[in-house]
This record gives sequence, structure tokens and C-alpha cells, in this order.
Amino acid sequence: MRSRKLDKVIVNKKQEDLFFFRKFLLIEPQGSNLDILSSYSTVTKFYMSLQDGYIENNEMKIKNCYALILAQAIIEKITSGNIKIKADNSFTEDFYISLAREILHLFHENDEELVVIYLKQMMHILRSAGIVQNNKRIAAISCSLSREELFIKILKSFWNETEWKNIFPSSPELAERLFSTRSIFIDFLGEFFIPVDIGDFIRDFFEMTEIAERDDAFAISFVEFYLINWMNNFGIVDYESSLTISKVMLSEYGRKILALIK
Repeated sequence: MRSRKLDKVIVNKKQEDLFFFRKFLLIEPQGSNLDILSSYSTVTKFYMSLQDGYIENNEMKIKNCYALILAQAIIEKITSGNIKIKADNSFTEDFYISLAREILHLFHENDEELVVIYLKQMMHILRSAGIVQNNKRIAAISCSLSREELFIKILKSFWNETEWKNIFPSSPELAERLFSTRSIFIDFLGEFFIPVDIGDFIRDFFEMTEIAERDDAFAISFVEFYLINWMNNFGIVDYESSLTISKVMLSEYGRKILALIK
């Protein structure tokens, strides 16, 4: 049984990791800075606040998830009006703030800053997918997609097309190495059918791929804070995170969805 003193050390260490990641800015493509990421606890509350739902698909049901909600919000906003793009190819801060305020009702916690951050990350994904385009400095949507088609397209964009160094900014080098080994990561996670300790899983992954030292605390936090959180955004993992414990498992739904993009 762990002592209270050890639990306190673990909590303090994770708080220090969170403070470190908060310092980094996400850069919009050729454009403006994004705000700092918020803490694990806030992110977890945000995920839990999403409305549950399923959308019928010809082959399976598509789960209503955080990533899909964000993507639809951006597309609807651009479609509804004359949204200007700045000379540096970025969107204005007012665009993100006003959109965040429109969708705050989806959350138990009214955390406008958090919503703005994730809207900007989703913009990377939509642009990489070719969905959001710059038409003479006016934002445009390139195609009309069903909800199911949109989900698969943004998931493919995130997994295969978006440069992770842009949305995982605290270590561009590690982000690129993680991207190059993403198939190994997901195949390894798929070997487990019960929730596994995230720290132990990532250490074994590092040992397999040699993209980081096995006990590199920064790299372990990096993978959880960015990659596993985004897999959770798409609803493909069962993810439990607190200051003292973090567990993850590739869900049965996630296994089916990932089969569609391989």
C-alpha cells in the first residue's frame, strides 16, 4: 500500500508537469499564436460535459464526440457569414472567442479559454484536410459533408495529414518521432483489452521504439497530454485521468473506427 507521503510526491510531480506544458503556445498555420493548454483536470471535465449521442452510419454508429462538435462549429460559423482571414493566413482572435461563446452551453464548466484553445487546434486539422480554405482572404468551406463523412475525414486528417509538431508544440522533435511511430503505438495499445496504466504503457512503447528514454518523465507526460487526449477527443479510447492515476484502453468502438482509416 502506498504511503500518503508517496501520494503527495506523485501529485506534486504531475502538477509540475502540467505547469510546464501550460507554457507552450500552439501556432496556427502561418499565423497567430494559440493560447496555453489548460490542466488535465479541466480537460477531463470538458470531455465529460459533452452530450452523449450516436449517429447512424451505413456500417456502424458514429459516436458524438468532442472533435466532431468542434469541427461542425467551425464549419457552420464560416458557412454562415463573411469570415475574413488575416494577411498572415490566420483567423482573428475575435473569430475564436465569439465561436467559443456560442458553444459554451455544451459544457458543465464555462471555460471559454479552453474552448478557444481546442477550436484553434481543430482549425489545424480542418485545414490539413482541405476543408477550410482561404479564398482571397475570405474563409471558405471546400465541400459539403455528412456528419459521418466529416468525422472520418477529420480523423484521417489528424492521424495521417496534420503535422503533429504544430499541435503538439512543447517538443516538435518528439512530436515528429511520435507521428512516425503512431501505427506501432495504436497496434500496441490494441493488444490490451482492459485499462492499462498509462505510464507503464508509454514506458514500454518507448522501449520498443526508442523514440525516448524509457523513464523520460517529460516524454511520458507529453504523450499523455497530447496524443492520448486527442484520441479521447475522437472517442476512440476509454480514458481515466486524475492527479494520482491515469488509465487508458482502446475501446471496441475505437478498434472499428481505426480500421476505417488504415
